[in-house]
Amino acid sequence: ENRSARNQSLRPKSNRKTGGQPGHEGSTLKMSSTPNQIKEMIPGYCNACGNDLREKEAIQVWQQNNHPIELSSNEMMDQRLNYIHQNPVRAGLVYEPEYYVYSSALDYSGSKGLLDLAFIE
Repeated sequence: ENRSARNQSLRPKSNRKTGGQPGHEGSTLKMSSTPNQIKEMIPGYCNACGNDLREKEAIQVWQQNNHPIELSSNEMMDQRLNYIHQNPVRAGLVYEPEYYVYSSALDYSGSKGLLDLAFIE
């Protein structure tokens, strides 16, 4: 079948940079180191199946263990960084890595992301 993947944009690639208009600050919400209110957002039901979640026991979502790998070259670091940036795309959360708000992909594409980065020379 000649159909693109579910999480792949059908829009043709352009040579334009990602992000908003030059000189326009935008209206992205900024994170505060001292918020005046913290609200825990716990869903009452499952968006996928509609089951009630209020009385369910909490389960672990993330993997407990990890397998550290020495990143011995710039090429290896670039491969791992690309893999990390593509995770939200593979999960179907966004169409492009730069669209995921907590990703550093926007910084690596030439714009400024939500979080401050320290680049290693």
